Amino acid sequence: MNMTRVDNDNRVKQIAVGVGILTVLTVAFCGTLVGWRHVPGLAGEWLGLIVGVMTTPFLLEASFVILGLTVVLVLNSWHRRRSGDDWVELDPSQFLPCAGPGDGGSMAAMSDELVTMNLVHFVKMAYGDVPWLRSLACDFFRETRALIPQWLTLIEARNCEELRVELHRCKGGASLFGFERLVAMLGICESPMAVETGGFDVAAFERELAAAERALAAMTESVA
Repeated sequence: MNMTRVDNDNRVKQIAVGVGILTVLTVAFCGTLVGWRHVPGLAGEWLGLIVGVMTTPFLLEASFVILGLTVVLVLNSWHRRRSGDDWVELDPSQFLPCAGPGDGGSMAAMSDELVTMNLVHFVKMAYGDVPWLRSLACDFFRETRALIPQWLTLIEARNCEELRVELHRCKGGASLFGFERLVAMLGICESPMAVETGGFDVAAFERELAAAERALAAMTESVA
């Protein structure tokens, strides 16, 4: 698939949404300026008072700042209602194809269709800004490696509950970037008693993490 074409399509969608919002605001504002005189009764007087305040030279800039902040807060509130709470259970199959751990519940049983990095998913999630998402992925690699000593301590202490929480958080990041094999490996550890009975192979995880990092470097070179 042509990565540049997907990248451009995402950018066009973003621009179209922004232009649509600005168009609606412009039409609403101009309509209020022109049409408030035709609104009868108390509502017309109220609109006239607001228009008078907003168009006062010293208050005009502040009015647009307040209007812009209001739009941002409304959009953010809508997004939060749509996305729900910050802590959510991610189902990788909703984002990545072939991201299931397989029937055997082990790394060896994972589907051969899983790839180290799903390039189409990565470009889609970049929303037209691949370098930005690449920088986030680099942060993911660095922060994950910094957490591995903490995971080893939890394994030695047999604190499986806390380890499972940490692996769940790591899986969320891997899912965002399209690291299918990492997502599947970490998903196996979320099964009941999987960590308690089978442990967590840190060495295998580090190999998959390094493979994902190499795949990211190869992808960014191909779309540069």
